[in-house]
Parts: sequence; structure tokens; C-alpha cells
Amino acid sequence: MKFKSYIKQKWLLSIIAVTLMIVYYLNFIQLPPAVSVELQQNYKYKLILIPLDTRPPCQKMVVDAGKMAGVQIITPPSEIMDYYTKEGDTKKIQKWLMDNIDKSDGIIVSIDQLLHGGLLASRESGTKQDESQILLKFMRDLKIKAKDKPIYAFNVLPRITPPPTLESDSKKMIKISRLIDEISIFENEDDIKLLADLKEDIKQEDLDIYLDLFRRNTALNKELINLAKEGIITKLVIGQDDGEDFGIPNMEKKSLVNYVHSLGISNDVVMITKGADEVALSLLANFVQTKTNYQPKVYVEYNDEKAMRTVMPFMAGSVGSTVEEKLVMANAKKVNSPQEAGLILYVFIGNDENMFTQRQSALKIKKYLEQGMAIEIVPKSMTDFGIINDIDQQRAIMHNIYIHLGFAKDVDEKDLLPIARTNLDKKSVVIIMIPLIKDEVTFMQVAGSTPVLDTSKGKQSAYKKKPLFLK
Repeated sequence: MKFKSYIKQKWLLSIIAVTLMIVYYLNFIQLPPAVSVELQQNYKYKLILIPLDTRPPCQKMVVDAGKMAGVQIITPPSEIMDYYTKEGDTKKIQKWLMDNIDKSDGIIVSIDQLLHGGLLASRESGTKQDESQILLKFMRDLKIKAKDKPIYAFNVLPRITPPPTLESDSKKMIKISRLIDEISIFENEDDIKLLADLKEDIKQEDLDIYLDLFRRNTALNKELINLAKEGIITKLVIGQDDGEDFGIPNMEKKSLVNYVHSLGISNDVVMITKGADEVALSLLANFVQTKTNYQPKVYVEYNDEKAMRTVMPFMAGSVGSTVEEKLVMANAKKVNSPQEAGLILYVFIGNDENMFTQRQSALKIKKYLEQGMAIEIVPKSMTDFGIINDIDQQRAIMHNIYIHLGFAKDVDEKDLLPIARTNLDKKSVVIIMIPLIKDEVTFMQVAGSTPVLDTSKGKQSAYKKKPLFLK
């Protein structure tokens, strides 16, 4: 018992000692004052965003992407915006937009937010004729106030799922929507009979409300297309929300595509595409590209040959067709090899049949991220820039690096050969590669010690041999 008591006392004394040390440290040991670190964000442009709704993909991600691109994204105060099922105050949002247009270099505006108060609110009711006309007048007035500032607008096609406020069976309503589209294409007699039977099981009033939602939306979209043709809207994107293979939304989409073609309008002005949440991000890219005169070159690679043809849930088309649309919407140029690209888009579509490709794809992406190296060559003068901008000189630099460090390449995968890209804004050249030996010091030394080719000097008599400045 005495032994146990001794142990308890020993532990008690230890706890008291530690406690006293902590008290002494907190009261008598003076720590250096904390240093406040402020990050300075530099912006080149300001852009107003009226988001589809306040979910992160529609608002915060656009704001964050703007920071990376040097664009300050300005959004309306949260108290007048939507919040989940609560719709935004459209009148206050319109007034705020008109009052703040002078503070920006352009606008990205969701018609669904401006007219209904968000995406969810747009699903509950169709657009009334007088509301549409008021909005169209507002857009004209906004253009007068904006002057030469670009107005990027987007609207979303109603999804196939009926509003939850309708009493009729939603599954039967969706089936009716699919059948109406299928009958318009195939004219199958069995489908016609099935459609008639389904209509008997639902309220005609509900069906009228459901169909009217699409009619009104189509009418509004045609008016918006007309505004784009007039130049009131710089670029209009009409997105398809929760698409399927067949349904009235697809019929509306086809009708609008035909209307755009009849007016002779290009994709640069009006584009009808799959998706909704990501449209604002794509329009932000359009704005930046217009300001910087930059067109990205993209090489697309899929994890297997079937991935491109896969149709994902809530999509009215294959993955490959969606990727093609997004590249067009981003004003990107698709290239046929990694060597030509400034960006590699790796698309992974997993299913029960290709689970074995997961590890292979992960390792490839990991390899690109971990082993890849890049060097930016910044010349001291325009004369030196003319030299490093020469394709033969760039090849000489990459060959020199290859001799010393090698190129990483597996037999069963496509080459990611060295890529050299010229930045005309900075007057520099960036070389990207995956070497066998990752040695940054040697990488820079070898690039800087590459002899200047006589053919690269051109006729510039002012050129003097001197080492290139490496950054």
C-alpha cells in the first residue's frame, strides 16, 4: 500500500511541476511580438459578376480564378443575393449593377439571377411576357451605361425534371417529356399510344404549366440572341442544365441552335452548350483572353479509348463532345500532340471495366507533377530575344539538356517531349520537360551554357556574344 501511495505522490508531484512550468512560461517568458504579414494582390482589371447563384462553383470559384488571372471579381452584397431556396432580390440586384458598372471593366451576368433571383427560383415559374420585356429594356439601358465595356450574359435551359410544386407524378411527367422528343424524331406508333395513356394519369393543368415553362424560356432566349446580334450583349451562352438523351429541353436546344444559324451568328457571339455551373468561369476565361490576346493550345488525353464515348449522368451527350464544346467555349485551340500544346487536359472516366487504368493514370499524372521541370529564359535586350525566340536555338537548348539530364519516357506511353513556348508579353521563352535526372542547378547551367547558333543571330549586327540571363 505504501508503494502504491509513493507512486501516486510521485505522479502528483510531476503534474504539479509541469503545471508550475507552464504558469511560469506564460507569465514571465516574453515571446517576440507576432508579425503581421499582408499579401498584396495586384489586379489589372475589375469585372462585375452576377452569379447563377451563391454556391461556391458559381461565385467563389470565379472570384478565386479571377485572383489568379489578375482580375478583381466584384459581386453584389450578400444580403440582396439568393441563399439556397431564398431567391435574390432582382430589383435591388439590377439597381446595384447599374450603380456599379462604372467601377468595372466588364460584366458577367446570369439572366436567371437577374430575372428570377437564382437557378432554383427559375425552375419554379415561367417567365412572364411583361417581365421579359422589362429585363430586355434593362439590358439595353445597361449597355448605354456600360458604353464599350463588354457584357457577357448567360441563361440556362429548364431541366427535364418538373417543378416540385406540381402535384402530378414527376416520373410520369419526365417520361412524357422524353416521349414528346422521341416521337418528333422517330414517329413510333407505340410511343404515340403510350404518350396518350400517360397524359390520362396526370393533371392537364400541371402539364400545361410544365410545357409553358419551356415555351416562355425559348421565347426569352430568342430575344437574348437578338440582343447579341445587335451588339447589346458581347457574348451570350445558353447552357443546358441536367441534360438527357431525349426530352423537351433537347427540343428547345435544337430550336435555338437553328435560330442562331438562321441569323448567321458565330460561336464567338452566341454559344449553346451543355452545363450551367461552370459557364461564368468560361466567360471569365473569354474576358482574360480578349484582354491578353492569348489563345491556349490544348492536347486532350483520355485514360482509355472508351472514355471519350461515355455518356455521364445528367449529360445530353458524350464526354468527348462535352470536352470539344468546352474547348470552343474557352476559345482554346485543340492540338494533336503534347509537343504542340501549352496545356495537357487529362480526362479520366472510371467504370467497372477500366478500374485497372486508375493506378496507371495516377502514376502518369504524378509523374508530370513531381518530375516535370521548367525554366524561363529572360533576355537582356530585344536582340537577345530575337535569338532565343528562334526555333533552332530553342531546339539546341533542349538538345543540350537532353545530353546532360535525359528525357523520361516509358515504352508504353506517349512521349511528353520538351516543350518550348514564347511569352510575347514578357518577351521570354519557357522550356518544360520531364528529365531522367531532376537537377535544377544543372538544368539552369546547361541551358545557359548552350552555344548561340550562327543561324539564330540573323542579320542583327548589334548582337554581341554574352550569356543569357536565366530566371
